[in-house]
Amino acid sequence: MKEKKFLKSEFHDGNWRDIEVVPIAVNLIWQSVPVAQVHRGKEFYPKIKADIQENGLKFPLLVVRCTYDELLKQKEKWKDKILPIPTEEDFYGYVVWGGSNRHAIAKELEYDYVDCVLYDTFEEAHKTQKIQREPYKDKYYK
Repeated sequence: MKEKKFLKSEFHDGNWRDIEVVPIAVNLIWQSVPVAQVHRGKEFYPKIKADIQENGLKFPLLVVRCTYDELLKQKEKWKDKILPIPTEEDFYGYVVWGGSNRHAIAKELEYDYVDCVLYDTFEEAHKTQKIQREPYKDKYYK
């Protein structure tokens, strides 16, 4: 039997901002936005992937635990800015709302689990995205 691969953050076995970090199966998490190969005219995804391969995962993914109806409301709000939603049968209640590129990298590198922090609302997760981007602001976001 194949040993399970975990993409652990620096906060594995602890908390990030007073929220417990939990590993969630990568295939149970729905990626809300497409991969950003380029961001503001600069190569992005390949650099993030290389950084994770070299240094590991710094922060856990920001994941919203929601119902299918709540997901439908987000699709109505964000329209084409988020990916087409899965069928209800293919939705497991977990949505990446911060870290879609990292989620895609975990899939590509064939990890079974990735560290996450769980939020009950999309607004809460959205507010904390900037905090995770801050250490990388000059490196990736300018």
